[in-house]
Amino acid sequence: MINRDSNVKIVTLEFKNDADLDLLVTLTKRLDGEILNIEHINREPGCGPVYWLNELAKKGGIKDFPDPSKWQKEQRIDKKLLNR
Repeated sequence: MINRDSNVKIVTLEFKNDADLDLLVTLTKRLDGEILNIEHINREPGCGPVYWLNELAKKGGIKDFPDPSKWQKEQRIDKKLLNR
């Protein structure tokens, strides 16, 4: 049974090796915590965002990046307010 009072905190972590995961499980039990779920995901290299950012950096990065504030002003649609 999971206690969901206002003081409970849920944290999602990602570990690259089982030794670190085992250490966390041991620490969690010692701190009277509860492991809700452990998922093992097989990720192939080249699937994550860090990989693609590194690939962009190797090729010189993004040469022409528009001004974000200008883009935001172009995209913005003001709400119609009643009585105005």
